[in-house]
Amino acid sequence: MDTVIFSGRISKSEMIHERKRWYDRLLAAGTLDDYRVKDEWDAWKGIARSTGYILFGIGLVLLVLIIYAMTSRLVH
Repeated sequence: MDTVIFSGRISKSEMIHERKRWYDRLLAAGTLDDYRVKDEWDAWKGIARSTGYILFGIGLVLLVLIIYAMTSRLVH
């Protein structure tokens, strides 16, 4: 799960690995330091990841229940 959607922040190693062209453009333009922020996200990352998995699980359960309801109506 990409936790960047929750925080809007990305580590340098993750940025180099997943968004290399953007990192290179910022580095070439000399504006990389303008985007640096203090990383306060590590404390919340576990909570955000857990919440994401729980919501994903709820979505899957609801999908299974919808499919079950549709198929049971077809049988009767």
